[in-house]
Amino acid sequence: MIGKWKSLVDTLQTDLRSVSSEAKRKHPAVKDAAERAILKLRSLSAANDKHINEVIARSDDVIQPFILGCETRNPKLILISISCIQKLISHDAVPDTSVTIIIKTLSESNRICGSILHTFEL
Repeated sequence: MIGKWKSLVDTLQTDLRSVSSEAKRKHPAVKDAAERAILKLRSLSAANDKHINEVIARSDDVIQPFILGCETRNPKLILISISCIQKLISHDAVPDTSVTIIIKTLSESNRICGSILHTFEL
């Protein structure tokens, strides 16, 4: 696997473990999706594919835990998830079928984060 793709996969796996750990019992769907994505990334990593971004972009398996993480309203999960969505976008590793939900999710997350910040300002 070429260096930048290995780095992306390693970073995503680390972030998925963080999402899984943070989700624990309160958000089992997020935890399960993160565990499935970790397994998918491991198999992709073993395949040593130099076009891993294209392989990731063919399915929703990797982005799904991050979309679900944004929907939890948990600030820590939202932060990790938004960061990972940005990484996937910057590496052109986002399925075309997910673009609309990503835009909606980021917009909603922005609103939620704004509400949280407003609470601290009071």
